[in-house]
Amino acid sequence: MRQFTDENLGALDVVECLKNAGRSIKDIKVFMELVSQGDATLAELQAMFYDLKQRLQAKLATLEETMKMVDFKCAYYTQAVAERYVKEAMHRVD
Repeated sequence: MRQFTDENLGALDVVECLKNAGRSIKDIKVFMELVSQGDATLAELQAMFYDLKQRLQAKLATLEETMKMVDFKCAYYTQAVAERYVKEAMHRVD
């Protein structure tokens, strides 16, 4: 059975965040090495997270544009399916 400190759990949260943000194992390893070096790397860590933030904002903007297209296509095909059923019903002889 392992026991983790709050510091260990905090580090795991950051690692999970970096993974979710699409960072590679190599990038996460660099992050962990920088953290282990202490305050001397604070500026580098800060730059790393500002870069990550910028990348995520760009990705989010792309995803928002993609979602707009998906929403449009959902509405379009919902209407097309409904109209097709109406047209088929109008031409059906029972």
